[in-house]
Amino acid sequence: MKTHSGFTLVELMIVLALVAILATIGVPSFTSFIVNNRLTAQANELVSALNLARSEAIKRNSRVTVCRSNNGAGCGGTWNDGWIVFVDGGAAGSVDGADELLRAWSGPGNTSSLTSTVNAVQFQGLGMTTQSTFTLTSSQCTGTNKRLVQVATSGRVSAAKASCP
Repeated sequence: MKTHSGFTLVELMIVLALVAILATIGVPSFTSFIVNNRLTAQANELVSALNLARSEAIKRNSRVTVCRSNNGAGCGGTWNDGWIVFVDGGAAGSVDGADELLRAWSGPGNTSSLTSTVNAVQFQGLGMTTQSTFTLTSSQCTGTNKRLVQVATSGRVSAAKASCP
């Protein structure tokens, strides 16, 4: 008579119990990992927009503005709605017929909140601007799930992790 090799029901139940325990331990840290990566990506999009505006201001030797936009064509709304970058050829700080829209970004949506000390950041022909700070906070803010994007008066843009309150 041949013996069949395989798992017994008891062995299978022990393996399933171990998998369930490991999944229970691993899922919360994986969720934190996803939230952290999402915040980093959103902060990098804002840094990209600010760097684009600065480089275009220097290249064109003219004013280039980053402002919050709820429609992707003009300034208005909140930073959560999104933002646009445009060459400011007309009245300073507002989108009019003399301006050239360079790019529009959508906001972070419901997953996080983007706030700032300013309504718009305007880079001059030499890349200089006024100092401003952007705060990107996750809706599940724990640990260091917060990002600060800072623009120095020299135009240098930097991003850093920050602790949630």
